[in-house]
Amino acid sequence: AAGALPLGRARLLHAAWAEARAIGARFVLAIDDSPPARPGVPLDDLRWLGLDWDEAFPHGEHPERYAAAAARLEESGRLYPCFEHPDELRAKAERQRKRGQPVRYDRAMLKLTQAQREAAEAGGKRPHWRFRLSNIVVAWPDTSAGRCEVALPTLSDPVLRDEAGQVDPVLALAADDVALGASHIVSGAEMVAVTAVHLDLLAALGTDPTRRVLTHLPTPREEGGRRLQGQSLRALRQDGVAPAGLRAWFSDLARQAAPRADIGDLLAVNRRMLAIMPFAEVAHLLPCVDEARWLALRGSIDLISEARPDEG
Repeated sequence: AAGALPLGRARLLHAAWAEARAIGARFVLAIDDSPPARPGVPLDDLRWLGLDWDEAFPHGEHPERYAAAAARLEESGRLYPCFEHPDELRAKAERQRKRGQPVRYDRAMLKLTQAQREAAEAGGKRPHWRFRLSNIVVAWPDTSAGRCEVALPTLSDPVLRDEAGQVDPVLALAADDVALGASHIVSGAEMVAVTAVHLDLLAALGTDPTRRVLTHLPTPREEGGRRLQGQSLRALRQDGVAPAGLRAWFSDLARQAAPRADIGDLLAVNRRMLAIMPFAEVAHLLPCVDEARWLALRGSIDLISEARPDEG
């Protein structure tokens, strides 16, 4: 897929991969290739990082799976048509903000009669489709965050199919989860509400959501002068961070209750990895360096690039 893989997402993928390999489960990559183009998961970056997978597929390969999931939700009344223009929705949200109310979709379109819907469509309007969330509190025992609770009535019903019939990745992911029999979900702490919606979707699609083992890793706090989590993996590769160093740093973060994203910590871990790294693993990056120079320098550098004659 197009786009550069951010470091924060790479960390979560590494955690999911490590969990899958530790328990002997399959690790599957479902790649969002829906329009408009979104940042994807460049597979070459993951290969460089040292991750492998049992299957990888773009969502575009399974349109029938997602259409069937949407049809099931529509038939059960959980996916409902909405005809509001974006300007109308913005005006509603602004009124809620002025009144000091939570900004949340008001479900006005659930009150449409069949005659009103037909009239809207006859007038040329094409609906987008929202998922009607359950009126419950979703709770689960999280392996990292402890007990998590999300009151679904505090959230807006998400749009899961647009006016052109394009299924949103949120629904595609739930349909993939059902089809593949996913057992573990690894995400970031900031995604707890998204996970609650996912679990409600699984239940609506006829799958027991309690059979998933859920892990929401704490979001590292940014420290130091260089912002890391949004930086691309490719940029770190070009800087001379070694795959083994990055994997070791991710593992360090996973063991911390309050992890921090600090360039100094990353470089310290990378330095330890470089100090024992054989020349064969870096020779392709150092065309003008021989093994003797590498062995002499590897214990005193933070980045592979520093071993080049013109850089250190």
